[in-house]
Amino acid sequence: MKILMSLSMNLNDKNIDLLLKLERFFFLFTLFIMPISKAGLNISISFIILSYLARVIFSGEFRFFILKNNIFKLMVFVFALGVVSSFLSGSWRVSLSEYARHYIFLILAPYFVFFFQNRKSWRMSVVLLSLGMLIGGLFSYWNVIHVSVLDINTRVSSFWDISRWGEFIVYFMLLIFPYGEASKRHWIIFLCISLFMIFPLLWTGSRAPLLMLILLVGGWTLSQVRNWKISIIAALAIAFSILIWLSPNIFDVVVLRLESIANIKDNYSNIARLYMWKYALLFQLDNMENNLGLFLFGTGYHQLDVYFTPFIENTIGVDLLNGRLNGQFSFRDHHNIFLNAFSMHGILFFCAYIIFLWVVFFKSFKAALFHTLSWAFVFVFTAYLGVGFFFGISGGYSAIFVSIVLALAYHMPLELKNITK
Repeated sequence: MKILMSLSMNLNDKNIDLLLKLERFFFLFTLFIMPISKAGLNISISFIILSYLARVIFSGEFRFFILKNNIFKLMVFVFALGVVSSFLSGSWRVSLSEYARHYIFLILAPYFVFFFQNRKSWRMSVVLLSLGMLIGGLFSYWNVIHVSVLDINTRVSSFWDISRWGEFIVYFMLLIFPYGEASKRHWIIFLCISLFMIFPLLWTGSRAPLLMLILLVGGWTLSQVRNWKISIIAALAIAFSILIWLSPNIFDVVVLRLESIANIKDNYSNIARLYMWKYALLFQLDNMENNLGLFLFGTGYHQLDVYFTPFIENTIGVDLLNGRLNGQFSFRDHHNIFLNAFSMHGILFFCAYIIFLWVVFFKSFKAALFHTLSWAFVFVFTAYLGVGFFFGISGGYSAIFVSIVLALAYHMPLELKNITK
């Protein structure tokens, strides 16, 4: 303890300014690099984790910031519970490292909120994130130029893979969607960015992100009896007209992809997903009766197929199921964030995680009823859950990105109010 106090005093006397500058640099660098470089994001997040640990050890202000907020304490508890479950699951070393990689956002998200309290940092972060997204969007345009035929099977990515790039675009667009409420100038900025980014989203062919964007923005627009909603409809109509003129078959491509979401007749991907959900639930019922350890603490990462495959073989038969679903059934992933959390980390973590998600959604929705700009948080959070419900993306890069976007949205009402004044 004496050594720790001495080190803390030494830091305060000699290096605190340097550490704060480094912290700010890596935060801002992360905002810019997220949309355009996975390697850069890995490096910056590593330094942010070290900075987080330094804050926990040496900053009483940061510890108080966490302890005074019940949601932040709940996030730490959920993360710790997942660590315990990983220790008690099979192959705990691999499971623990993979768990930390997927759920590190639970303890980093409060740190993001803490950092964005600074108004200057918040504004610069929004600018740098927007710049990074626009560069990613430009690369999508560059890629699509080199596509000879744009049809239902053509999908165009950017610096990231198609699925994550589609997610990033939707989270970013939903973040800036209420931005236009601040002033006419902000509305013009939002409209221009949205028109620029909607095409890269369509080119990814990402169905779930596109569906969430349509539902959330469409529902919000229809609920607001204001003149500017006509501007949205007109702008989107112009945008689609230009796109159809440049590529006449793009409209058919978009329609077919949207229709495929609800196709459970001959779309093996959708049918297999329903089977995965069904047998994931049956798997848990079987564990509750025959393997209480798996039911309580889960299989861990990279171990799900070890337990799930024999269950399928004894229930319906692996070969029969693969033949029926054209090989689309996954034994390593249920394609649902809730069922994945249940199977991999057990009922205890699952219940705590669901409670956390519900509390965050309820409180953010309640805040949005009293402040329009708070809808940005609700939109991004809902989209993340919606995408995860269909694709099972529960952590990693997507969670880091959405955590930072949510932290920006958390401070948006106050910041835009100050900017408008």
